[in-house]
Amino acid sequence: MLMENERDIVISIKPKYVKMILSRRKTVELRKSIFRKKVNRIYIYETAPVKKIVAFFPFYGFHFLYIADLWHKFGEQSGMTEKEFFGYFKKEKRGYAIEIKQLQIFSLPIDPYQRIRGFKAPQSYCYIPRGILK
Repeated sequence: MLMENERDIVISIKPKYVKMILSRRKTVELRKSIFRKKVNRIYIYETAPVKKIVAFFPFYGFHFLYIADLWHKFGEQSGMTEKEFFGYFKKEKRGYAIEIKQLQIFSLPIDPYQRIRGFKAPQSYCYIPRGILK
């Protein structure tokens, strides 16, 4: 039985980075902000032109670090160049890193517009009820 406060999220990621995640060359997702509710799974929504959910992984937590420390610890795993990284975080003092572990890739990507009522591609992320994509 699912608890009411259990949920998953869908995060939007550009195709360039999704390819790196699916090939396991990118093993950490970096964010300027993080979700505040309890999350079980993170679903990866590949942005246009694909517009599909292509994979998911369990959420175990995040790292919240000063930007220089974030680059030092996770830069190589981020799929970003140093210039891209510091450009992305240019106005931030700290950032978040979510390690991508136990990645499950869908053999057939999921069309969220058909499976999730009222779905709109999230700018960063959106909550969905846990288990809705099973």
